[in-house]
Amino acid sequence: MEEIVPAANKTERKTKFTCVGKNMTLEENRTIVVNIINNTRLVNLLSFDKNETTSDCVLVLFYAPYCHFCARIGPSYNALARVFPQLEIVAVDAAQFSNLNAKFGTVSVPNIILFHQSRSAVRFNQTDKSFNNLIEFVKNSTGLNPNMTVNITEEDQIGPLPSVPVESTDYLLWLAWVFVVMCSTFMFIHSQKGQQWINKVKILWQEHQHIE
Repeated sequence: MEEIVPAANKTERKTKFTCVGKNMTLEENRTIVVNIINNTRLVNLLSFDKNETTSDCVLVLFYAPYCHFCARIGPSYNALARVFPQLEIVAVDAAQFSNLNAKFGTVSVPNIILFHQSRSAVRFNQTDKSFNNLIEFVKNSTGLNPNMTVNITEEDQIGPLPSVPVESTDYLLWLAWVFVVMCSTFMFIHSQKGQQWINKVKILWQEHQHIE
């Protein structure tokens, strides 16, 4: 969908979509930050109801609080909301609202998707998720002009998206290990070596009982 055209001995990228930005007059008294939302709010936002947003584009980051890569991109994504105040920029906890993963094709995090008129339009696939690359991605994909005076601040290190992964018990991982151990035990018991080992234990137990 992206077209490369020659211009003055160099290539020039055309924007993939022309996004209609928010009315900044209405945003004057509003603090511009990344909004961390739930699944219901995201679905409503992507319906592009005029009561929800006046922009026809939404940038969404699917993240997990315990993900180190998500924490690394956190400060840059926090600052991005000020670089593009005319764009709705949100984040969703993909671990908490896992039902959204299949719907939006999230197989790993962090996953950044630009939605245009209710459709998943462009996915940020670059390995280098630096601040400048994020700005270029949004600029080239939306046609919106960035505020290049914005820098990453100490506040961006704090939130809304965390810059430090949350240490928590991964119960799914423990459950997976229990399942593996149970399956391995079952297979061993029903194997030839397993039966031989069980028979030896029975013989030793019978001999012990006989001695007593």
